[in-house]
Amino acid sequence: MLLRYSLKLKCCWTSCRHPRVLYAYGIACEYLLCELMGGSLEDARYWNAPLPAPLVVTTMSEILEGLAHLHRLSVVHRDIKPENIMVANSAKAPFGCKLGDFGLAVRLTGALTQRVGTAGFTAPEMLLNTGYATGVDVWACGLTGFWLLYGRLPWDAKLKLVDEIQRKPIGP
Repeated sequence: MLLRYSLKLKCCWTSCRHPRVLYAYGIACEYLLCELMGGSLEDARYWNAPLPAPLVVTTMSEILEGLAHLHRLSVVHRDIKPENIMVANSAKAPFGCKLGDFGLAVRLTGALTQRVGTAGFTAPEMLLNTGYATGVDVWACGLTGFWLLYGRLPWDAKLKLVDEIQRKPIGP
């Protein structure tokens, strides 16, 4: 799997070795060479829908294990979503999840303010420009778990997201 990344990011990703983080073998020219996986979590849900709650718990535990490792290294992913979570086997469970696509990841040196990520998975503090840190990844993991259970997000990502988050209760 070849992915294109900036020099800063190559250094960030290659230093994050963990069983729940997509392994980067090295750098060739401007490309990062990564381990081959069986697809994304989005693919896995498509082939296995609906996912039973115990499988969602197992899957989320795998994701959170990798995320905790990144946060211990002061790395904020900033784009946690089903498409960026790679799986060893998308056709059968357990999936063997690993965090991938570090295109927006940064090392945390202070409060972040740049708005990045994917609509629908973006935390309110990022949208409100109040400064943010690792909590934006935890927010996106919660939404990923909701998506695994219900096959959709708790609100319409096309609407004014901050208003939706503040006014609409989360539920099935």
